[in-house]
Amino acid sequence: MNEKSDCTKLYNFLNGNVKNYANSCCTDTGIECDNEGYIISIKITKTIEADLNNFPYLSRIETLHINNGGLVEVANSIFSLTTLKKLILDTNHIKIISPGIQKLSHLEYLKIRNNPLLSSIPEGLFDIKNLKYLCLNSNSIMEIPLAIQNLAQLETLDLNNNKISQLPNELFNLRKLKTLDLGNNPELIAKINNFGNSTIENCYFHNIKISCYEPNTCKMIHLNGISLSDAEVKNELKICTREENLIQDSKSNSLYIMSGIFFILIGIIILIVLIKKNRSKKRIKLKLNDVIYIPDNDDEFNINKEINNINNHNTDSHNNSHNNDILNNLNQNNSNDSNSSTYNNPENHNSHSNAFSGNHQLMETKIS
Repeated sequence: MNEKSDCTKLYNFLNGNVKNYANSCCTDTGIECDNEGYIISIKITKTIEADLNNFPYLSRIETLHINNGGLVEVANSIFSLTTLKKLILDTNHIKIISPGIQKLSHLEYLKIRNNPLLSSIPEGLFDIKNLKYLCLNSNSIMEIPLAIQNLAQLETLDLNNNKISQLPNELFNLRKLKTLDLGNNPELIAKINNFGNSTIENCYFHNIKISCYEPNTCKMIHLNGISLSDAEVKNELKICTREENLIQDSKSNSLYIMSGIFFILIGIIILIVLIKKNRSKKRIKLKLNDVIYIPDNDDEFNINKEINNINNHNTDSHNNSHNNDILNNLNQNNSNDSNSSTYNNPENHNSHSNAFSGNHQLMETKIS
């Protein structure tokens, strides 16, 4: 039942859906099953026409080899095969490997060779703690991430024929490494000086530039067509001295410290500028609040109304005061005239009284 189930799923994926596929696939070329009929190994060496996203879930598969399959990316369906221990994806057109590869937590052997469009190593790869063999030969990888040190169980690292230009110091923390191949990276200038007394059995340094080599790093060094023991390499490579290592470490540490201090100072300066700018804005705002009052529409209407009332009141008061002054002056003049006429010429008293009355009426007319 299990045998037919796995074989049916695989056959349907490769050839299209076939109902009631009853044949066994365990004896087919490239297929291997366990005693209970579950597929545990598949090797495909031809272009896969089917959508790899529909690759079937096989609960006990341990090895998957897809060579010349025309793959452009590694589908998530492959990462769902969490029982995989060995994955080989040679000679395809893979451009990128998604972080989903970290789901393959049981993976021990990974070989992705001859994919010239692949230029980087995914960070998720370094979360696979059980990985022992990593071959990324003949791709276009440009750098080795610092997280390489997380592969504590790694025994073989093959980065031959890429575009790597420098080695991170973290690479030298791989204490279980036995085979290291950095050959044919023409832009690489390597300083092999941090492995000291390591267990590496074979180091391949074909066609790369080595600035210096620290003794007791590799038991055998394969260099431009010749193989030398650790003792013999002194005649071929410059030897890194302990003093040089200490000086280099000191320079690196000083650089890190100076960089840290520089960024801290920049941060402090930016903070001071922001604080001063904020204070300046507050001061300007306070000055504006103290000196300038900008009324809204209702306030402006009320203010104008009050100003008009005050102006009208001042105008009326001024007019009344002026009129009163005129009346007082007239009254005083008439009184004087009347008194003078009364004492000097009593006969004219009535005529003056009539004149005053006429003048008074005329004044009242003007005032009104």
